[in-house]
Amino acid sequence: MTNTIAIMFHSQNFEITVEGGDFTIFLAVSLREDFTSSNISRKEMLSAYVSKVYELYEIDKDINSIINNISST
Repeated sequence: MTNTIAIMFHSQNFEITVEGGDFTIFLAVSLREDFTSSNISRKEMLSAYVSKVYELYEIDKDINSIINNISST
């Protein structure tokens, strides 16, 4: 299933086409949580991007730690 999410970034409208209903809901909720205004500024977008990359970095560290613990047993 294909869905479309509309966002306004730096006073310009964009439509994002997304495959899959579960991810569409997850993305829409994440956008609402990460951005407080309906018109996302460049600074907000960059800040959110860095925050998400850091979140992925922490998850990757945790996964590698779990793998190392499993490998050493």
